[in-house]
Amino acid sequence: RTKQHWRTPTTAMITLRRVLIFIISLLSVPVSRELLRYALAAKIQVEALIAKEGLGAFLAKCGIAAAMVLAMWAANREQEKAAEDVARVAPKMMGPQPAPKTEKGQAVAAPEGQLQDERLKSD
Repeated sequence: RTKQHWRTPTTAMITLRRVLIFIISLLSVPVSRELLRYALAAKIQVEALIAKEGLGAFLAKCGIAAAMVLAMWAANREQEKAAEDVARVAPKMMGPQPAPKTEKGQAVAAPEGQLQDERLKSD
């Protein structure tokens, strides 16, 4: 009886697995038909576009689309690099910054006019 007790869940799992495989197999037929129908419709549209505008215009549009995808990929890559740099530098910049200290150890804030004058001189 102990052996039958341990075999029951395994048998149930095998049966469940077979049922799921069967259901997925049944669903794959309509899905593949729709994908094939979509591919054939796209092929007909492409052929119509080539017949209407010519092969050169079609290839030019494909080139423009490929260049846009490449540009978007490069921009995304640069954005990820910038985000990594910001994430690396952000902990250093966050939080209150200590004010400059004088010789006696008291914090003194720099006057705003002096900073503004230095900024204007650097421009």
